Amino acid sequence: MHEWAETSEGFSKDLGRNFKQDGDHPVQEFLAVVADIYFLTDMKKPVSHDLQKRYSETLSEARRSIYVLRAAQGVQQELPLDERI
Repeated sequence: MHEWAETSEGFSKDLGRNFKQDGDHPVQEFLAVVADIYFLTDMKKPVSHDLQKRYSETLSEARRSIYVLRAAQGVQQELPLDERI
């Protein structure tokens, strides 16, 4: 879970929000799924297809949200790959 903590702290620092606390922001939802995957992996249990699907869905939403947050901060960036036409 150390990796999860570092990841969430990195998102929080980079985007200026506290993503380690409970909430319904897309980045928090993505981090919750990642925590579930880390837990299963640590327990040497398989990651279900449903959880893999949820990972993909929340990753896509988190990418879009990060793009919006960075744009609001005035950061120049490319659209996430899944948003390009």
